[in-house]
Amino acid sequence: MFGRRKKNKKTSILEKVKIDVERNYTKNIQMPDNIITTSLDTLLDLIIKKGRIQLKDAAKVFSVTRAQIEEWAKILEEHDLIEIHYPPLGEPELRKKQPPKEKKG
Repeated sequence: MFGRRKKNKKTSILEKVKIDVERNYTKNIQMPDNIITTSLDTLLDLIIKKGRIQLKDAAKVFSVTRAQIEEWAKILEEHDLIEIHYPPLGEPELRKKQPPKEKKG
């Protein structure tokens, strides 16, 4: 009766991503004290770690607009660091850049 109350609310994907970023992601990165990281660096690291993330989820994680995330993603894509995937239906996705496939011949 006086113990913890159980929450009936299901954890959304966004909440899981935020929890992962806050707890595990920042804990596993060992950066020297003299290196400055930006939100762009953090976004790239998140995409590399997760493999992919929807544009809207990234915007919520960083508390910025979708347009701002898309601008960051275009910068990363121009430098061949990630791929922006625009499906015919659904939300755009930021994906880890895959190495080029070797041609047999």
